[in-house]
Amino acid sequence: MRGKPKAGESADGISFRKGTGKARIVSVRFLDESGNAKTRFRTGERVAVEIVCDMKQALESPAFVVQFWTVDGFLCHALNTNESGFETGRLNGRVTVRAEYDRLNLMPGMYRVTAGVLDRYGLVQHDIHYRMYDFVVDHEGPGRGSTFHDVEWSLRE
Repeated sequence: MRGKPKAGESADGISFRKGTGKARIVSVRFLDESGNAKTRFRTGERVAVEIVCDMKQALESPAFVVQFWTVDGFLCHALNTNESGFETGRLNGRVTVRAEYDRLNLMPGMYRVTAGVLDRYGLVQHDIHYRMYDFVVDHEGPGRGSTFHDVEWSLRE
């Protein structure tokens, strides 16, 4: 049996927070297409992951990261601003960054999200909230697995 969690660690021993402290994530929210915060979505729905962060000192082109995990530890998606070609520039003070997904392609289930701020090269973690945020996906229709893709079937004889 695990003892009391250490600072920045969750009781489940899986999610935790760590980093240099040069940036501190203040909040992470999941937003629908109207900008409403919620934690339950449907497959195919538009979703934004919003990260509010306080830069404790000026950082040159930090990378913001978002990862989607299943509750049993399967990484479904990981991407950061620099990998996406989104240049954040020199940041200081409070900033808000959004990762906007036109179509949520996850199948039904509960997912855990990692949000973080890294150095421009993705090597130094300034603040990582590893698998600390949960949301649920509902889906009515065919398919199994972790992701959903629209498919058109054809047949030739």
